[in-house]
Amino acid sequence: MRRPGPAARSLAGRAAAALTAGAALLGLAGCAEPEATATAGRPAWEEPADYSFTIDSRCGERGFLGLFRIRVAGREVSGVEPLDEGARAAPRSAALTLGQVLAEYQRAREAGADLAEAEFDEADGHPVRIEVDPDERSVDDEFCYRVSAYAVG
Repeated sequence: MRRPGPAARSLAGRAAAALTAGAALLGLAGCAEPEATATAGRPAWEEPADYSFTIDSRCGERGFLGLFRIRVAGREVSGVEPLDEGARAAPRSAALTLGQVLAEYQRAREAGADLAEAEFDEADGHPVRIEVDPDERSVDDEFCYRVSAYAVG
């Protein structure tokens, strides 16, 4: 049996290297999914019936801009305390529960937003940062939230 010459071995080696590199790139492409990194190792958060949190909403043009202390009872906003001038000007009816904030983020991801990033608490999985820009070419359609002082009960 005749062995392949150096040119054939070189071509076969390059093809094998290309296949290996392609497989590695495909594996890395899966790692680029923002949610895959955010969910790894953290518990799934289930919205409790009653809780409170502070939310800082600064992005876009919306009625819910500013720093707020929110109380939730029965999974509905039961109290809103504005903590800065922007929040004092916002209508109380624009306040959101964390469940609603998370639903906004999920809808944006499903709709193919240009940017949809989230970070979650490592201990219980509640959202601590959400940033969404549905269309990078549009002005003021984005929204972002930073959550702190989360307490159940």
